[in-house]
Amino acid sequence: MGGREFAHLHTDGSLHASLSPDVALAAIDAGWAVAHPWAKQRAGWEGFVMIFTPSISAELEVVIQLVESSYSFVTGRDLPE
Repeated sequence: MGGREFAHLHTDGSLHASLSPDVALAAIDAGWAVAHPWAKQRAGWEGFVMIFTPSISAELEVVIQLVESSYSFVTGRDLPE
């Protein structure tokens, strides 16, 4: 992760994403993600999480919302409509 990379997908369907710290905490508390070990070791990485692989379409919708949130957090822009 670096530069403008806001998330990346793994072959198992899980992904890493940089979220705002408050969104990351909410995702962790809701069971959608876990904090990446670097989140506590690197300044500015407080919202770096691993998001679990969705198994049904409703879970995929939540993951998509988290990825969109990551995009907005890293780029400072909302996605175009």
